[in-house]
Amino acid sequence: MLNIKTILLVSLLTLSFNALYSQSIKDKIKKKISNIAGISSKSGSENKEKRHSVDDLKKMLAERKLNWGQAQDQGSTSAAHSKYMGKIVFSNSQIQFKNENESSFKSEVNIEDPLFLQYYLERSIANEEFPLIELGISPSFYSCLISINGKPTAEWQRASWRFPGNDREVWTTNGFALATENIAKQDIVCSTYSKAVAGLEPGTYDLKIEMSLVNLYGLKENDKPEYSLLATQASHVSVLRDIVASGSVKLKVTAKGKAIFLQKYAIKPPKAAQQNPALEKEIKEITAKAYNENVLKAVILSPKWEFVQNSLGIVTHKVIYGLIITKDESGRCQGNVYQFAKDRGDGSKYGSTYLKAVAGYSEWTKEYTCSVVK
Repeated sequence: MLNIKTILLVSLLTLSFNALYSQSIKDKIKKKISNIAGISSKSGSENKEKRHSVDDLKKMLAERKLNWGQAQDQGSTSAAHSKYMGKIVFSNSQIQFKNENESSFKSEVNIEDPLFLQYYLERSIANEEFPLIELGISPSFYSCLISINGKPTAEWQRASWRFPGNDREVWTTNGFALATENIAKQDIVCSTYSKAVAGLEPGTYDLKIEMSLVNLYGLKENDKPEYSLLATQASHVSVLRDIVASGSVKLKVTAKGKAIFLQKYAIKPPKAAQQNPALEKEIKEITAKAYNENVLKAVILSPKWEFVQNSLGIVTHKVIYGLIITKDESGRCQGNVYQFAKDRGDGSKYGSTYLKAVAGYSEWTKEYTCSVVK
């Protein structure tokens, strides 16, 4: 039989081994986390971040001393592409892929004329992103920033990883409509351009557009905040922009031209499906109260109330759809579609109108030109 001293000794040895083993596991986990975060696991003065400062990254991007991605992209698609590599060009008509008419490229445009742009990249978005990902700073957004006379004025963006395969990996050129009467093409690009220029007084302006990959990069101790994304009005600690294409054009604005622009190209709300001022007022007030927002306009999209039945065929409530346009503190006028309802009580009577649901994305879910929302 083991004596008490032997039992105690074995117990102490077991506890010591478990403690050491547990600490070893913790150290391994800590080291693994540190490696993922890009931080050295050494202590004292040796415990420094491996990541580069914002200034270092800007220098590397400017010098282009980077390893580029290997996705099979289009490369240069035409003589014009090679000539305007890294540029954005402008035209009053849509620019044809691989069949550009350079004589249509404009250095000066009038606000009342249709306007299109084409960008020409050296590499696809995926290949441009690759070196940034290697440095641990995968871009958060693809962005186009509009500046008027050197002042950032408006911006459209999308998460870079949401690009469809060809757009992200293959394409090195593409185009956008900035001002078009084709409602089907009046997307976020048109609404952003309209926001940038609709308030301009008569004169000639330098319109510049910069296409870039944007990363919301955390600050090191001596870095200072430099910019906030206009598209979201969000204030981020620092923004690192890798500009991949840019272009400028002179924009001429006259009083008559501005009036034509607002009539032809401004992003306007649709006409109401029914004239019911009392109901419009009611759903405006309901939405303003529900979301505590500044509601500018309500447009009824349903020609009449739609009756909803349960599984027994009994009408339980009726619904109607309405476009609600709000204006935020940044001056952005956003439209969203909501479903409003009235529940059926006893007999054929219905209760008060209430906001039942956000209807989701529709062709009317977009930003509008504030000056034409009345």
